[in-house]
Amino acid sequence: MKHSNPIKYYESSIDKNGDFRYYQVYKDGDKFVFECWDCREREDGGSVGTRKAYDEYEKVEDAVARFEEFLKAWE
Repeated sequence: MKHSNPIKYYESSIDKNGDFRYYQVYKDGDKFVFECWDCREREDGGSVGTRKAYDEYEKVEDAVARFEEFLKAWE
């Protein structure tokens, strides 16, 4: 699920099959969370997704580094 106030966020464009991916880093309590989701656009304009990664970190720098690592691998 997309966080309402992410520290970092990236969403790929939707491909011909209606698939896209997004990455985000956000603060949750005293932890920083990195998430990666694979999603598919629905006919009604919504989307359905599967979380592919969820990692918690004590430092924002570590969560952002993981974000950058996943983003680079996706390119």
